[in-house]
Amino acid sequence: MFSACSDGDSNYVIPQTTDTLVKKPVADAAQLQMEPINASALKPKPTPDSLQGFIKYIIPKGAQFSQQNTPTLVNEDSLVFEVIFDSSAIYTTVEPENQADINKLFGFSDCSTLHHENSARFGWRYYQNKLELLAYCYSNAALAFKSVSSIQINKKYTCTIVAKATEYVFYLEGKNPISMQRGCAEGLQFRLYPYFGGTEAAPHEVSILIKKIH
Repeated sequence: MFSACSDGDSNYVIPQTTDTLVKKPVADAAQLQMEPINASALKPKPTPDSLQGFIKYIIPKGAQFSQQNTPTLVNEDSLVFEVIFDSSAIYTTVEPENQADINKLFGFSDCSTLHHENSARFGWRYYQNKLELLAYCYSNAALAFKSVSSIQINKKYTCTIVAKATEYVFYLEGKNPISMQRGCAEGLQFRLYPYFGGTEAAPHEVSILIKKIH
């Protein structure tokens, strides 16, 4: 069976696949000092003027793919974007063990291969009462991920992925680089868009604001 590459980019025909997470310990997570989210102390919502250039990506309740996933061929050594999460990023999975699953935020497949072969993305999850960003990569079909930081609701963050010859380097706010193995260095890249899961679909509508810088 064939489908479009979204979670991913729709309308490029590829073998059917999902982003079901193979669970493994999150590297470095135990060393992070992450503060739980206090829902009563969320930052005020951004004003309309501050949202110019942002696209709202919506994942409907019961779905995994975002509605906005226009296929985009890219050729870039770096990806820089801004992101704002709202309170819809706070969720509880049906099965408690799935709460640790990593949702996909934004990135690219690499080297003319499927995203489960070679790709680099930021991931996110609401886990242990914290909203967390992660570096999430496939290198020659081997999955690896590392925690980047906990973040706040309604606050704008700048995320960067730099593709080097043998590694991807992730930055949040231009600081604290995290290196991940890159298994290839040539070929086409396709944009990968927000995707919920992991194992379960979105328990309610999830909206994420993203503005691509370059």
